[in-house]
Amino acid sequence: MGTPAWKEEDILENLAKLTEFGMVLGIAFQVQDDLLNLVGKMEKYGKEIAGDIYEGKRTIMLNHVLCHAGEHIPVIKEIICKPRSEKKKKEVDFILEQMHVNGSIRYGSVLAERFAAKALSLLEELNFLQEKTPVMPAEKWACETVDKRLIRELVYYVVARNV
Repeated sequence: MGTPAWKEEDILENLAKLTEFGMVLGIAFQVQDDLLNLVGKMEKYGKEIAGDIYEGKRTIMLNHVLCHAGEHIPVIKEIICKPRSEKKKKEVDFILEQMHVNGSIRYGSVLAERFAAKALSLLEELNFLQEKTPVMPAEKWACETVDKRLIRELVYYVVARNV
């Protein structure tokens, strides 16, 4: 039994599916990363907490709070538009509080989980990936197999990581 012959259209279709999987997983990763920037623990996260607010980065959670904070929207916009050096901790804390009060943190968490679930669904459609593949003699891995299971665990890690 040799390697299966691949037709160009099969390769292009598989590449398109793999690309979609990667894009969806990347979105889940980014939303989770943005969440960790807001609610993570600095000792584990290794970056400044709320740094994205100080930098004025337009994250999903910021967009959400700007749509749901009612009378506080103008204040949030004013704070976000300030240069980092002019933002006070109490202003950043105010935006974080509004994100919690208005469900923006929960919204981001649910969104990251939805994209991860979509990535898992797309992974199952990648029929060219083997479910269980033994490691070849020349390869050095800590486990006996390298396969679809490794990629599946990566998807779980993306949203389960809580550093």
